[in-house]
Amino acid sequence: MKNEAPPIPHKWFRGLHPAFTTSEEFFVNNVGLDAVMFLRFLKRALYIILMVSAICLPILLPINYHAAIEQELEGPAVNGSEKSVGFRSQTLAQYSIAFIPDESPFFWAHIFCAYVVSGIVYYMLFTTYRDYVDLVTNYIHQEHGVLATRAAEWRKWEILQLRTILVQNIPRELQSDEKLKEWFMGLGIGEVDVAAMDRDAGQQLRKLMDKRDKTLKKLEHGYIDWLINIDRERSKRDGKGGRRWYGPGRIMQLHSEPLDISQLGMDDAEVRSLRPLIRTSTNLSSASGNAPNKRTTPRKADAIDHYTDKLSSLTVKIKQLRQQVSQPTPQIQIPNKDPTPQTTAAAFITFKTQRATQIAVQVLLHSSSTPWSMCVRLAPAPQDVLWPYISMPYLRRRFQNTSISIISVFLCLFWIVPTSIIATLTALDSLARVPAFRWVVGIIARSEMVYVWVQTLGPPVVLSLFNAVMPFILEWLSYQQALESNSHVEMATMDKYFFFLFFNVFFVFTLADTLLKIIGNFFENPISIITLVSTTLPGAATFFINYIILNLILFPLELLRPQILFVMSVGRFFLKTPREFHDLDLYTSYLNYGILYPMHVIIFVIILCYSVIAPLILIPGIFYFAIAWVVYRNQLLFVYIKEWESFGRHFVKAFRMVVAGLGVSQVTLAGMLGAKRAQTGAILMIPLICSTIGFFIYCRRAFEKRTYLLPLDQFDGPEAFDYAARRRTTRRSNHHHRPSQNSSSESVVQPGGGSVDSLPRGMMGDSSVESLVKGVTMTEE
Repeated sequence: MKNEAPPIPHKWFRGLHPAFTTSEEFFVNNVGLDAVMFLRFLKRALYIILMVSAICLPILLPINYHAAIEQELEGPAVNGSEKSVGFRSQTLAQYSIAFIPDESPFFWAHIFCAYVVSGIVYYMLFTTYRDYVDLVTNYIHQEHGVLATRAAEWRKWEILQLRTILVQNIPRELQSDEKLKEWFMGLGIGEVDVAAMDRDAGQQLRKLMDKRDKTLKKLEHGYIDWLINIDRERSKRDGKGGRRWYGPGRIMQLHSEPLDISQLGMDDAEVRSLRPLIRTSTNLSSASGNAPNKRTTPRKADAIDHYTDKLSSLTVKIKQLRQQVSQPTPQIQIPNKDPTPQTTAAAFITFKTQRATQIAVQVLLHSSSTPWSMCVRLAPAPQDVLWPYISMPYLRRRFQNTSISIISVFLCLFWIVPTSIIATLTALDSLARVPAFRWVVGIIARSEMVYVWVQTLGPPVVLSLFNAVMPFILEWLSYQQALESNSHVEMATMDKYFFFLFFNVFFVFTLADTLLKIIGNFFENPISIITLVSTTLPGAATFFINYIILNLILFPLELLRPQILFVMSVGRFFLKTPREFHDLDLYTSYLNYGILYPMHVIIFVIILCYSVIAPLILIPGIFYFAIAWVVYRNQLLFVYIKEWESFGRHFVKAFRMVVAGLGVSQVTLAGMLGAKRAQTGAILMIPLICSTIGFFIYCRRAFEKRTYLLPLDQFDGPEAFDYAARRRTTRRSNHHHRPSQNSSSESVVQPGGGSVDSLPRGMMGDSSVESLVKGVTMTEE
């Protein structure tokens, strides 16, 4: 683990210096692509907001302000409140689109800015996605990738992962190591190194492993108790008196200090007498001596000897059971209530080369009338695998996955009820209408400053605290979806949590006071919700500005992490062994990108949605992402750790979320222009919405598969292939493809009989075409 993080500065005001000076290459080599792409997302979001601010702020702010001063400031307050507070209406609302009169020519400026904002987002997302594809291709390539050349020693296991595939739903006739290896070798795609079927050992192996872990912890506790007893006896003999309580610091000191028995003034028998004792029970044999009696006799035994013997016995049983699992015909039989371990319908196949692995994942391998037979995908890392689910039958997995997804959607929708109630109750104007809380509002209203702070910061604080428990519920639900790896669970959690935030934060708090009206109008006229949302959005701009500022204020807490400090301070008093201290440190340092990403993506989406409607929101957005980039650079260098790596795939989902948010912003702006009777402007937004859909489809087709698959032209083909294969390739090409002299385009025939049209100009030559066909033909042969 040496040199995995830069040196920690100890000088004043230089704590965050490494966050500014550490290169991205260091993150790539030592932290991983997940961290690199998360930081790139924060950085690109900052660049987008800066460029949008340079366009929208000088154009839209004067226009909105000029339109506002020409009419009375009677626009909607936050959450639709009728009461107007000076701070809220006179300094923020007048800078939004809400006060521009209907059919105003000023709307052309907003349409222009909408097109500019969309173009900036298209360009930045496209270049970031393209650079990510190049980065991941260079990162995971076995021959010249980062993992093969510059990765740290503790991440070398990822190289083996890149040559391994996970095969699920294997037909019964292939469910053995030998048959499966022979079948893959017969495909001719490459030499197989290892074929290992997943085997089910029943519940006994899992129970034995759990029992062994508990025994090991008790044994370690016994040794720590022995050290404490020795230290107390030594203190008594030195006349210092024995300690009554040993804190974590003293326990770690005892564990690290060498113990010299000769200096204690005690012989071996005296030292051994200080070993802890436990109460055990022994069965009394019956008179015949053949069967044990149910009666037991309690006795005291040496705890260290007892748990050492028990640990050795459990280790032997586990080794025997593993041998029974790994051998088709086990030579060692042990008493087992479970049936003989059977192979399941899943296996891991490791090839000699990464090229063979990529071919196996990218082509159709098995001819079957069952669509889910022989499902092949790149294998997750060993510590990333969720073993109970990789062998689950396909139909059960699909049912479990679908049902949990439906439950998650209903949970997010049901959350509207408590969220809308809280949104209403945290607004002082709404509380003033309730007789039971009218006196509280009266006390707060005595001070205008207190009233403004409570009214503006109260709802975001309450919302954040109330929603803090939701990501952990969604994470638990994701683990019930029968996904095959922890990284897939993270990405499933990311989808659910973003949907929850987008729906409950963006929509519910915007429309809290008109929620019942929306539900009623939706069933009568679903299209009316667009107009209602559009006309309500400007009034909620103040809330979202305060929401961003609140999250901005919380960044110092991310650096200090007081909740983690509390957990570690309290938890260490209930722990004894170094293993437990280490596990606690790891537990408080794990990072879940499935929870981290959506919190920042939703803020970026909110800023995009309001960049044209209320451009003042861009100013806190700049500070938010600038500080976020610095803070999380520091945390990823020195604080957070990851057990597994998904090679930056979370960014793909973040890309989808941002594009979806951009589309929502365009639709709401079109609805707002329609509500303002600017019909021409609303119609001009339709091409922009269509371009967003086209942009998403293009990027998905161009880049998404390349984020986890390597194109075959990235590998060196076979140096030699037999002459017969070359002759067959030539005859097949000549027979199927006879271009006319007037043909302006060229095509090449695939070994399967199809053709690839519109070759790039660099491939329009006999040698280039032959090289292209050669690799595929060798695969077919």
